[in-house]
This record gives sequence, C-alpha cells and structure tokens, in this order.
Amino acid sequence: MEVHKELLIPVAEEVNLEGLEEILMPMIALWAPRVTLLHVIRVPETLPVEADEFRAEADRAKERLRAIYNWFRKQGCAVRLKIAAARNVAEGIVQEANTGRYLAVVLMKRVGKRGILERLFRRSVSEAVVRNAACPVIIIPLRE
Repeated sequence: MEVHKELLIPVAEEVNLEGLEEILMPMIALWAPRVTLLHVIRVPETLPVEADEFRAEADRAKERLRAIYNWFRKQGCAVRLKIAAARNVAEGIVQEANTGRYLAVVLMKRVGKRGILERLFRRSVSEAVVRNAACPVIIIPLRE
C-alpha cells in the first residue's frame, strides 16, 4: 500500500503565515514534504462548471496566492498551486481531498465573532469537509 506524503491546504485568500509557521512546519517536516495549495472558485448554479469560463478569476486567485506559494518554497517545501471550480467550496475541497493523493487536509478556519443569524444559517465549510473527506482533516483556528 502506497503511503501518501502530501498535504492539501485549501486557501480562500491571502493568509498571514507568520503565526502559523510554528504549527505548519513541524507537520510538514514530519509527515509530508509536499504541499498542494488549493483555491476553489465557486460557480453559480446557473452556469456550467467549465474552468475556461473562469480563467480570469483563476489568474487573479493565482496572483493573490503567490505570496503563500513563495513562503512554502522558502521553507524548502515542494509546493504546487491548484485552482478548481465547483458549485460550493466544500464540495471542491472534498473532491480534491478524495483523489487519494493526500495524507491530510489542513484547513485554516477563521474564528471570530459572528452574529446569531450567521451562525444559524451559514453552512460551515470546515464541517462539510470533516464529514465528507476520506483522509484526516486538521483544523487550525485563525483569529480575525
């Protein structure tokens, strides 16, 4: 049985990794020398899921994530950037996570004050990924 040595790290936007270095780097050093940074473009229900129609948005996402990509490279990681299109972000993350190539998914979840209506009606991406991913999911809280 092949042991996978790659971490999937979904990223929605630029993230300040300064405080995360203490958490991420030991994980990478011990478990997975390769990292895939995944950005999921949400496709509205009324449009077909075709990556060509979202080329400009994918290019903007790559540019926003370039600093994170370069940070991992400076840490000595083999890193790749992947852009995917899906009906919702959790679905896109789970689809990639379930390809069988990843040791784990590392989610960076924003923790902050949300209103009661937002907590009641907003679906949690991290909860959906934890429930549906075939590999382990590690959640790292980020303060807003």
